[in-house]
Amino acid sequence: MRLTKAPDQPTLAGARLPHLGPKGMSEEITELSRRISAAFDRMDQGLELLSRKNVAAAAPSAAALGAAPETEGSAALLRALEAARASVEDWAERYRALQARMGDETLAMASEITRLTAELAAARAAAPAATPNADVDELTARIAEQEAELETLRAERALDTAELAAIIAALDPLVQEAPHV
Repeated sequence: MRLTKAPDQPTLAGARLPHLGPKGMSEEITELSRRISAAFDRMDQGLELLSRKNVAAAAPSAAALGAAPETEGSAALLRALEAARASVEDWAERYRALQARMGDETLAMASEITRLTAELAAARAAAPAATPNADVDELTARIAEQEAELETLRAERALDTAELAAIIAALDPLVQEAPHV
């Protein structure tokens, strides 16, 4: 079996697997590795048993003929056994590489979490006065300043209105005396 990964979801020999996080994927890989190893162990035991039976059955006739005790069937079984052992070793190497990569990724994630935690603590220490009450107090002070400025502008407008009224009152008799053109 070959573990493949589709762009959107991991698959195993074409069958979709549920989305797993790093821990779930590690457990899934460990389980698959255990199952593969168990299957190869069973194959190994069966081939060895078959090989012993063939050698035992062929040994008396081979000894009588003066030929080698190994038969063509047992040689094929031994080649199959060696191929299975090589396959198990290949899978074991892939598993070790995957474990190493996951260990590196886990260390990188732990380092990133530590860095972010330190940044958060520094940000909290830098702004201890940034509490909701401090924000309300600041806004209240700004509103009071703006209200005082508004009252100043109203007083200036009242003065300007009074001054314009005095000017109009002074000009009105002059406008009344002038001939209308």
